[in-house]
Amino acid sequence: MRKILPVIFILCATIAQAGFKKGKVIFLNGDVREGYIEYFDKVEVKKVSFKTTLQSEKEKLQSDDLKEIIWDMGGGKSKRILRLKAAEIRNKEGRLKVFDDKFWFSVFYSGDFEVVSFLTTGSGFNAESYYIHWKDDDYATLIAMAGRVIGQKKIIRDRGPHIFKGKCDALADALKNKTFEPENIDEIITWYEKNCGK
Repeated sequence: MRKILPVIFILCATIAQAGFKKGKVIFLNGDVREGYIEYFDKVEVKKVSFKTTLQSEKEKLQSDDLKEIIWDMGGGKSKRILRLKAAEIRNKEGRLKVFDDKFWFSVFYSGDFEVVSFLTTGSGFNAESYYIHWKDDDYATLIAMAGRVIGQKKIIRDRGPHIFKGKCDALADALKNKTFEPENIDEIITWYEKNCGK
């Protein structure tokens, strides 16, 4: 029995730590802390669980104090999420509405700009929404949804010119004039990298 108890204790401790992954948190003030962060994939997490080591006491970090989390996913891969406000283009003139609340967005692509996303859920409806984040902004602007969403090309064509105006005018004009009609976000990334990327 004496030999079994330590094994049970170690097994329970391992299970308790299973949700923590090595990584780092970046604060709004620029501070960086490395350690173990409890993994989550929800967009509305108010507090993030952090440990300096797996054996350390758990700390609760306020999401509103954080800018970014990077998890080590193993095998040389990482997952990066950003704390941003959501924004939408509200009319044909390009009026931008930035919402007050911040959410955790997953980084899908990072270059001159970032494509970030989160899962929108509703009554029987799940869709991944893609947003464009210019790195100096504290918000990301909705541009598309994943999959075969009805009116997807129109959504991209209507919002894209406003999102890329002043950043890549050639892309903004091509979307507006319908000389480039992307089916999805990947095609926008490819076009940008070829014609406007640094």
